[in-house]
This record gives sequence, structure tokens and C-alpha cells, in this order.
Amino acid sequence: MPTIVAKRVSNYELFYDLVFVYATRRLTTLLHQDHLAFGVILNFIISSILVLSIWMQQNFHLNKYGERDRLDIFTNIPSMFIVGNFALNIGKLNYTTVDVLVYNGLLILAYALIVYQYYMRGRQHGFTQDIKVSMWTLTGAILGFALLTAILLILKQVADAGLAHFLSQYFYVAWLLPVIFPFFFYKRFDETLMNFPHLVERCQLITIISFGETVLGIIQTYPLADYPIAGFAFFVGMSMMFIAYISQTYLNIEHHQITRAHGLVASHVLLVIGVNLMTVGIEFFANHHHVETGFVLFLAALYIYYVGLLSTSIYNRETYRISRRSLLEYATWLLAFSLIFYVLRPTTLSFSALPMLSLAIS
Repeated sequence: MPTIVAKRVSNYELFYDLVFVYATRRLTTLLHQDHLAFGVILNFIISSILVLSIWMQQNFHLNKYGERDRLDIFTNIPSMFIVGNFALNIGKLNYTTVDVLVYNGLLILAYALIVYQYYMRGRQHGFTQDIKVSMWTLTGAILGFALLTAILLILKQVADAGLAHFLSQYFYVAWLLPVIFPFFFYKRFDETLMNFPHLVERCQLITIISFGETVLGIIQTYPLADYPIAGFAFFVGMSMMFIAYISQTYLNIEHHQITRAHGLVASHVLLVIGVNLMTVGIEFFANHHHVETGFVLFLAALYIYYVGLLSTSIYNRETYRISRRSLLEYATWLLAFSLIFYVLRPTTLSFSALPMLSLAIS
């Protein structure tokens, strides 16, 4: 395996990540409702994917073509402004025409800015196949968002009350189509341009942001003076989940490989969604009116998280590739934990289950 010189994560990339701290908070706030309907959870998942798709496409560009010059710096700043305002509009379930136009207009602008960055690099160094494919696939995604926006607005004009409610709750599932559109052409991208160690580090940073929200959620919801056992158990369990993640993406993974790495980013979409769901589930346990909801969210979060974590193992060094037997062991532990947590959930003993699970799977 050739040794690849890792591109350093720049200060402006770290600065760019700050806006995703706010986006993460907006996403978790979306789930803090008295009646958590399925439409709200779906909105959370779709909004999470849309936010992360902007982050993902920006990082693909910076990974391959970032030069830490004025173009990179002065396009990151407006991108932060656009993403921040896009996050501000997350959670408006009663979409008015203005809400729809603002939400989707900002989404389209975020993508268009990335296309502009590819275009400017093409003017500087030539329009290679990779740049051209990146530009036209992202442009295709933009056209998809615009078309879906137009369809939604037209349907809202002719819809009755029942259909209007359905559209506001579920129609945004269609927004996944433009997001995944570039992935259909992944074989046309030049894998030799991807700096894999840099991308791994970028993925670690976005995951750390999500874990940071979990830390704050546990400490604020379970202060030591009031919930010493629950707060400590949740914190230890969450910390061991983080250790398992870092062990996988730092110790086990093969950093020096040539790959397009789209699977790595897709795995981290699951990881971030799982961690954010876990944050809300843990917070719900403190409210006796939402214990059952918290239980469902918490278990769903763990399954999503560990599916995401284990799916990154395709990039592991050969020694650390996960076998079918290991997958069976992990699945057994998760099922056992689900049963234990379900039986003990009304009691303080239930909080000890998370450290036990984290220790078993780590």
C-alpha cells in the first residue's frame, strides 16, 4: 500500500465547521416536541441528510482541489452564512410559500457555490473529467431541487387541507433524489485525487461536533447533584461509544489507500444521525411524560450508530476487517441490550445498560 501524504486540515475548514455546531443544535431541537409524530422524525432525518450533503460536497471539493488560497477562504465564508440560515429554517412544518422558497433557495445557493468553486479551479488548472463530472452532477442536483420546489408549490395551490398536511409532512422525502444523484456517477470521479487521510479527519471532526452536543445534553439534563447514577452511566456509556469510534477510524482503518471514499461519508451520515438521535433520547428520559418516546429514539439511535460504525470497516486494514462471526456477535449484543433496557427502563438500573453495551462492543 503506497504511503499517502495527508493533507492537513486547515484553519478555515475548522472555521467552516462552526456553523454545523449550530445546525446540529437546530436538528436536535426539532425533535423536542410534546407529540413527536412520525412526520417530525422524518423531517429530522431528511433535514440531517440535506445539511450533511452540503458539508460532504464541500469537503469533496476541498479535499481534491483545496489550495488554502483566497478562492477557498472567500467562498467558505458565504457558504457558512448560507448554511447557517438554511439551518435556521429547519423545523418549519407549516411551510408557507415564502418558507419553501427560502429553504430551497438557500439549499440551491449552497450547492451552486460549490459548483462555482469547481468552475474557478477548472479555469485555473483546466477542466479535467473529474471537475466536469463534479460540476454537471451537482448542477443536476440543483435542477432536481428546483423542480421539486416548483412541484411542491403547485401542489400546495391546488391541494385541500388533507393533502396540504401530507405534503408538509412527507413530500420532502423526494429531496433525497437530488442528494444521491451524484453518487450514481461515482465511477466517473478520479479516485486518485482523493486524499483519504484528510477525509477521515474531516469525518472525525463532524462526528465530534455531534458527540459534543451529546456531552452538553447529558450534563445539562442530568446534573451530578440531582442524577448522580444516571448522569454518570450515560456519560461513561457515551464516552465508550466515542472511544470505539476513534479506535475504528484511527487505529483500525487503513489511512493510506486510494479510494473515492463515498462509502465512508455515507457511513458518517448514519453515525451523525445516530448520535443526534441518542442525544434527544437521553434528554427525553428525564421527563416522565416522554420515557417511552425516549426509549424508542434511544434504541433506534444505537442501531443506526453501530450500523454506521461497522460499515466503515470496509476501509480497515486487513487484520481488522470484520468477519461475519463478529457481525453476529455485535448483533447479539445489541439485541440483548434492547431486551435488558426494555425490561429495566422504568428503573435506575436501566442506565447501567449503556456502559455495559459499549464495553461489550468496543
